[in-house]
Amino acid sequence: MPPKPASQGRRPWRLPYRRVRVVGDSMLPGLIGGQVVLVRQWGRPCRLAAPGAVVLVEDPRLRSRLMVKRVRSNEGGKLALHGDNAAHSTDSRHFGAVPLDHVRGRVRDRALWSGPVRWG
Repeated sequence: MPPKPASQGRRPWRLPYRRVRVVGDSMLPGLIGGQVVLVRQWGRPCRLAAPGAVVLVEDPRLRSRLMVKRVRSNEGGKLALHGDNAAHSTDSRHFGAVPLDHVRGRVRDRALWSGPVRWG
Protein backbone atom coordinates (compact mmCIF):
# COMPACT_ATOMS: atom_id res chain seq x y z
CA MET A 1 0.00 0.00 0.00
CA PRO A 2 1.58 3.35 -1.00
CA PRO A 3 1.96 6.06 1.66
CA LYS A 4 -0.66 8.78 1.81
CA PRO A 5 0.32 12.21 0.48
CA ALA A 6 0.89 14.87 3.15
CA SER A 7 -2.39 16.54 2.18
CA GLN A 8 -4.33 13.44 3.31
CA GLY A 9 -4.49 12.23 6.88
CA ARG A 10 -2.07 13.46 9.51
CA ARG A 11 1.01 15.53 8.93
CA PRO A 12 4.08 13.26 8.63
CA TRP A 13 6.50 15.65 10.35
CA ARG A 14 6.68 19.01 12.06
CA LEU A 15 9.15 21.78 11.41
CA PRO A 16 11.38 22.69 14.36
CA TYR A 17 10.83 26.42 13.73
CA ARG A 18 7.78 28.63 13.53
CA ARG A 19 7.27 32.28 12.63
CA VAL A 20 5.78 34.55 15.28
CA ARG A 21 4.81 38.21 14.92
CA VAL A 22 5.84 40.44 17.84
CA VAL A 23 3.01 42.61 19.18
CA GLY A 24 3.59 45.71 21.29
CA ASP A 25 6.63 47.62 22.54
CA SER A 26 7.71 45.47 25.50
CA MET A 27 10.85 44.17 23.74
CA LEU A 28 12.14 47.47 22.31
CA PRO A 29 14.79 48.22 21.14
CA GLY A 30 15.74 44.64 20.17
CA LEU A 31 12.38 43.56 18.78
CA ILE A 32 9.88 45.95 17.26
CA GLY A 33 6.10 45.51 17.24
CA GLY A 34 5.05 43.94 13.93
CA GLN A 35 8.42 42.27 13.41
CA VAL A 36 8.43 38.53 12.64
CA VAL A 37 10.85 36.24 14.49
CA LEU A 38 11.82 32.58 14.12
CA VAL A 39 11.15 30.47 17.20
CA ARG A 40 12.84 27.10 17.77
CA GLN A 41 10.13 24.84 19.18
CA TRP A 42 12.16 21.76 20.03
CA GLY A 43 14.84 21.20 22.62
CA ARG A 44 15.11 20.74 26.34
CA PRO A 45 13.00 23.37 28.11
CA CYS A 46 15.81 24.15 30.58
CA ARG A 47 18.22 24.81 27.69
CA LEU A 48 15.67 26.83 25.73
CA ALA A 49 15.04 28.97 28.83
CA ALA A 50 18.60 29.83 29.85
CA PRO A 51 19.03 33.26 31.50
CA GLY A 52 19.36 35.95 28.84
CA ALA A 53 17.42 33.96 26.23
CA VAL A 54 14.40 35.47 24.51
CA VAL A 55 11.58 32.94 24.66
CA LEU A 56 8.03 32.39 23.48
CA VAL A 57 5.89 31.52 26.53
CA GLU A 58 2.26 31.03 27.40
CA ASP A 59 0.85 33.94 29.36
CA PRO A 60 0.17 32.57 32.89
CA ARG A 61 -3.03 34.65 33.10
CA LEU A 62 -4.45 33.27 29.82
CA ARG A 63 -2.53 30.26 28.50
CA SER A 64 -3.97 30.54 24.99
CA ARG A 65 -2.10 33.86 24.60
CA LEU A 66 1.63 33.79 23.78
CA MET A 67 4.27 36.33 24.84
CA VAL A 68 7.86 37.04 23.80
CA LYS A 69 10.02 37.85 26.86
CA ARG A 70 13.62 37.63 28.06
CA VAL A 71 14.51 35.11 30.78
CA ARG A 72 15.94 36.95 33.77
CA SER A 73 16.47 33.85 35.92
CA ASN A 74 15.61 30.15 35.95
CA GLU A 75 15.43 28.74 39.46
CA GLY A 76 13.71 25.54 40.48
CA GLY A 77 11.73 25.22 37.25
CA LYS A 78 10.29 28.74 37.59
CA LEU A 79 11.25 31.54 35.22
CA ALA A 80 11.48 35.24 35.95
CA LEU A 81 10.57 36.93 32.65
CA HIS A 82 11.12 40.57 31.76
CA GLY A 83 10.57 42.75 28.75
CA ASP A 84 13.54 44.76 27.50
CA ASN A 85 11.42 47.94 27.68
CA ALA A 86 10.38 47.88 31.36
CA ALA A 87 8.09 50.91 31.06
CA HIS A 88 5.90 49.13 28.47
CA SER A 89 6.12 45.51 29.63
CA THR A 90 3.78 43.28 31.58
CA ASP A 91 6.05 40.55 32.92
CA SER A 92 7.07 38.64 36.07
CA ARG A 93 7.05 41.87 38.05
CA HIS A 94 3.25 41.80 37.57
CA PHE A 95 2.31 38.10 37.43
CA GLY A 96 5.22 36.37 39.21
CA ALA A 97 7.46 33.53 38.08
CA VAL A 98 6.25 31.30 35.25
CA PRO A 99 6.55 27.47 35.28
CA LEU A 100 9.11 26.04 32.86
CA ASP A 101 6.40 24.02 31.07
CA HIS A 102 4.93 27.31 29.76
CA VAL A 103 7.93 27.72 27.41
CA ARG A 104 6.95 27.07 23.78
CA GLY A 105 10.30 27.90 22.20
CA ARG A 106 13.34 30.15 21.97
CA VAL A 107 13.57 33.11 19.63
CA ARG A 108 16.48 32.37 17.33
CA ASP A 109 16.46 35.13 14.74
CA ARG A 110 14.43 37.69 12.89
CA ALA A 111 12.59 36.25 9.90
CA LEU A 112 13.65 37.49 6.48
CA TRP A 113 10.02 37.83 5.39
CA SER A 114 6.82 38.59 7.21
CA GLY A 115 4.12 37.50 4.81
CA PRO A 116 3.37 34.83 2.26
CA VAL A 117 5.88 34.29 -0.52
CA ARG A 118 4.61 35.74 -3.80
CA TRP A 119 5.86 34.61 -7.19
CA GLY A 120 5.94 36.74 -10.32
